[in-house]
Amino acid sequence: MSFIELTGHVNENGELEISNPPNLPPGDVRIIIETFDAQAEAADEALWQKQFVESPDKLDFLINEGLEALRSGEAEDF
Repeated sequence: MSFIELTGHVNENGELEISNPPNLPPGDVRIIIETFDAQAEAADEALWQKQFVESPDKLDFLINEGLEALRSGEAEDF
């Protein structure tokens, strides 16, 4: 199985407009649509930034927590 990411836009009529790259291989495909809410994404990013400004050691804590989970086998490489 291989993955090819396509980007697109849903127009005002609810029609999906996709930019197809050249030379797509023939065969069956599975299509998953991920919507993007710029306002929600910005709010989420602002919350992350606020947390790190208020507690500068928070990022180091999260990194160390993730590394420990990886070392102990509780997490997997991806």
